[in-house]
Amino acid sequence: MQYAYGAFELKRSYQKNFSLALALAAAIHLLIIGGFFLYGYITSAGTKDVLVIKSLADLGPPPTITEIQKPQIPITQPIVTPPAVGTPKPIPDEQAQEEVTFATQKEMENINPNVKTSDSVVIDVDPGDYLPQEGDFVAVQEQPAIIKEVKPEYPEMARQAGVEGTVLIAALIDKEGKVREVRVAKESGANAGFEEAAKKAAWDNVYKPAIQNNKPVAIWIHYPVHFRLK
Repeated sequence: MQYAYGAFELKRSYQKNFSLALALAAAIHLLIIGGFFLYGYITSAGTKDVLVIKSLADLGPPPTITEIQKPQIPITQPIVTPPAVGTPKPIPDEQAQEEVTFATQKEMENINPNVKTSDSVVIDVDPGDYLPQEGDFVAVQEQPAIIKEVKPEYPEMARQAGVEGTVLIAALIDKEGKVREVRVAKESGANAGFEEAAKKAAWDNVYKPAIQNNKPVAIWIHYPVHFRLK
């Protein structure tokens, strides 16, 4: 006896077949994923690193450190050419250098007897033309003597203030007895015009020059000029 299999039976078994297929597919996926994890675990367990601790005796001696050698730069010794030693060779007369003959010391003295051949040079200077510097020592037999003395004018400012003072004058007297230079060797310290008045009067003084070896010579003299109120 046959039964008709219609749409009602298919709808009734659809839910059951779908649940079975879903469960089977999930089981297959879990089986595949589990197989991957199991394979990785097995391979990692087989290649696990093993730590081995050794003693100092097992390590052996440390490697030696070789000294670093410095590069050596070769130093070339200078080549010294030895002097040529041999027999001189004759040359033609036209190539020979002309010999120069120098005068001897005796021959130089015969040419000019006034020339001194010693190491020191002596220059003769006329004492009358020599003007010494202040402080230079000049040997004289007679000191300059005053012929015409000009008295300085008393500064009016000092006179009104009743100030007195003394100025030390340094003067250069030439071989003619004239004043060639005047300086103030020491001021009065009053600041009242004494220095200017003393210098002005010193230029007008006239002297008999100093004498050395019966010849007039130039020399510096120093003398005080006193300013006193009467």
